[in-house]
This record gives sequence, structure tokens and C-alpha cells, in this order.
Amino acid sequence: MNLWKGSTHIRSKAAIEAEERIGLRLGAIVRAVTMTVIAVWLFFQVPLEEVAFYWVLLAAFILTGWLPYHFRLREETRNWVFYLFPLLDAALLTYTLLAPNPLDKENLPAAMLLRLGNEIYFFPIIASAVFYYRPLMLIWSGVCVAVTWTLGTLWIASQPDSRLFRWQEYRALSSQQQEIAYFLAPERVDLNTLGTQIIVFMLVAGCLALLVSRFQGLLIGHAEAERKRSNLTRYFSPNIVEELADADEPLGEARSQDAAVLFADVIGFTRLAEMQSPEKVFNLLRELLSLMAREVFLHNGTLDKYLGDGVMATFGTPRNNGHEARDALACARAILSGVAEWNEKRERKGEPRLEIGIGLHYGPVVLGNVGDESRLEFAVLGDTVNVASRFERLTRNLNVSLVVSGDLIAALSDQDQSHAMGLTPCRPEKIRGRDRPVPVWTL
Repeated sequence: MNLWKGSTHIRSKAAIEAEERIGLRLGAIVRAVTMTVIAVWLFFQVPLEEVAFYWVLLAAFILTGWLPYHFRLREETRNWVFYLFPLLDAALLTYTLLAPNPLDKENLPAAMLLRLGNEIYFFPIIASAVFYYRPLMLIWSGVCVAVTWTLGTLWIASQPDSRLFRWQEYRALSSQQQEIAYFLAPERVDLNTLGTQIIVFMLVAGCLALLVSRFQGLLIGHAEAERKRSNLTRYFSPNIVEELADADEPLGEARSQDAAVLFADVIGFTRLAEMQSPEKVFNLLRELLSLMAREVFLHNGTLDKYLGDGVMATFGTPRNNGHEARDALACARAILSGVAEWNEKRERKGEPRLEIGIGLHYGPVVLGNVGDESRLEFAVLGDTVNVASRFERLTRNLNVSLVVSGDLIAALSDQDQSHAMGLTPCRPEKIRGRDRPVPVWTL
């Protein structure tokens, strides 16, 4: 259980870090575009002799946007380094908003800079921390903004030409005109407004942190679902996993439909097992079954089950695609070709060849769930399955590698007839369970 939790944690962390890299790159691009737009806007709003000061600061903002992405690409970078960038952004913006422009010869009184409403520019700074996909980073960003803006405001309040707004003095005024004049005095600094600004900064940061926390939960849930889906594909055919994942009741009630059925088995495996060590036999079987399973999946098949030293596969389950006969025949040829190449490698090592017998049939089958609520299995049943199994055994009597029913050949569409090349019709064969001989083709 601890190992499972550890694996889940590692996957979730990797997923979040991958999203963070994408987010930081996107954030850097968005910031560069935004700063460029602001630079153009300032060109038309600020006298040319003053605008260079702001352009330098905008360039610095673009740089601080790219640095987190640059450091995230370097895996050896410590996590605490990334907490410096929100602080750097907040300090740089505070300086931009409150520091006098050295190129401006007619600077406003310092206290007037607090009345321009420029604190709204801190909200994009807080919002940009979303691209880290870390709730704590958003809270930290809000703290950085609150601290730097507070220090900047207190620095303005400490200037010789600044005067604090005091409610006692304000209430002692005798006329409305005096109150307005007191309130609008250019040197007046209201620290009550600062308190409101700090509260709003932290509320926005907190709300965004909750949003990112929710996103993290969804991302972790998605990573966990993909992990479970990946695990399922180790035990079930990919098309069965897709069917299970995409519908609430994917397989529903048992139903009948046409399908192609393939049985493949190793000829003489029992004798081989007696001559080899159990470990060697197991590894040999694993290689061979992996080769068969791979071809089944590549040809749109469903690996119904492993049968010791063979497999049963179906084509057209759980859904028909109109080319079940073609896919089954192409899969059988691919398995035989793959086994031939595999045998060549074995022979070069002085190891004996292994022969494969494959039987194919096409016809109606019944498919659906069998079992109970605690354990269900997708099953394909019917006479078509039994006949395909008989054909696989028939390969030994006919001394061929592939036996195909006439029904499967007849099911090939006009454009799929080329897949029957090389197959030879034989005299009908009598098989157990059938009153009349069955037409067969062999390779």
C-alpha cells in the first residue's frame, strides 16, 4: 500500500511539474506581449523624453517573466528559488509606481502617486502566479504585493512633504469645504486605504489559490485515472479498455453479432517443455505470447484469453468495424511471419524451431459480461468459437500452419479479397459438433 501511494505521489508530482513548465512558458509569452502593448501605449500617452524610463522597467518585467521558465527547465534548481520571482515582481512594480521618474522635470508630490489608482496593476502580478500551479505560490505572491506596497506607502508617508490623514482632525473641521480641502490636499496620505488594499490583495490571492488547488485535484485525478487505465491495458485488450472507459454501462446485456475468431497454439509444446528447464520454457512462452498479442492489437483485435501456450482472439468485438474477416486473416499472416523471423534467430543460436497452428472462423457469437458484481469478465461464446478451436487442432492433421473456414473467406469484402491470396481451398473437413463437412482453406 505504501509503495502504491508512493507511485501515485510520484506520478502526480510529475504531472504537476509538466503542467508548470507549460504554464510558465505560456505566462512568459503573455507577459512579453502585454509589456510590448503597454510600451506602445505609453509612447502615445507619455512625453517622449520621459517614456524611456518606463521602457527600461517594462524590459525588466519581461526578463523576470522568462527567468522562472528558464530555471524550471534546469532540474537541479531548488524550489525555493522560484519564490524569489513574485517578490522581485512585486518590488519592481512598487518601484515603478512610486519612484519618481528621473526624466520627468515636473514630478507630482510624492503623496499624489498613491491617488492614481495604480495599485490595480498588482492584480496581474498576483494572477501571473497561477502559472506555477501551486496554491502556496499564490498566497506568497499576495504577501509579497502586500508587503512591498506597504513599505512603498510608508516610505511615501515618511517624506517631508507628506501629511497623514487623521480622522480626529477631519471630524474637527467645521465646514464641508474644509473637509473636501483636507481630503484632497495633495500631500495627504491615508493609511486606512492601505489597509483596504492589503485585504483585497490577500482575498484575490486566496481565491486564486483555492482555484489552483481545485485544478491540482483535477490534475491529480486525471493522472490517477490514466495510471489505472494504463494498468488495465496490461490485462485487457486496448479496445475493451476504451469500451469500459467511455460508457457508463459499456458492455450492457449479452448480445449476438458476427465476429471473426482466431485460435493460435504452439505445436509440440508439451514435448518441448519436457526437454527444457521451467525457467527457460517460461521465458520462451512469454516471448511467443507477447508476439501474438502485439499482432492481435495491431490488427484491431481483442485478446480474449491466453490458453497456456496459445491465445484466443476475436475481431469485431465489442463493436464491428466492417472488416473483421480481413483483420483476422491479416493478423494470422502477421503472427506466422513474426514467428518465422523469431525461429530464424533461434536457429542461429542452435535452438530448435517452434511451429504454430492457427484456426480462423467467422460467424455469429454471443458476447457480454459473465460473473457477478465482485468479478466480471467479458466473454465471447458460441458455435463459431468452438469451430475456430477445432480448426486450430486441424492444422496438425493437415500438416499446415493455417486453416481458414469458407465462411470467413466469404465474409471478405470485394476490396479485401487480396488478403486471401496464397490460400488454397481443400476438400470439406468433418469436425466434431457438425453434421456436415465444413469447407476449409489452408495456407
